[in-house]
Amino acid sequence: MEALLHSESRIYVFQNIYNARTPYCISLPSLKVKLIHGRHDNYEKIRLELNSKIKNRVWIPKNQVVLFKKKTFLSIIEKFIFFFFKSKSK
Repeated sequence: MEALLHSESRIYVFQNIYNARTPYCISLPSLKVKLIHGRHDNYEKIRLELNSKIKNRVWIPKNQVVLFKKKTFLSIIEKFIFFFFKSKSK
């Protein structure tokens, strides 16, 4: 570290997409993950899981799964209407 501080080298922090630190909960943008940091038995399995859908997502390391936002505003309104009319019919 000291050698880097006294050199003309530049240090940058990669975005999550290039530096997916899988021991931690991380949010990932709508791009493919390029680099995976962590200790895994099967990196190909983790890569496939992280890139299973290319949209905004969150990596949960404890379960080794990726979560996606499934509910949309429209689906919430549809459920509300369904329950509203179901309760009115009783």
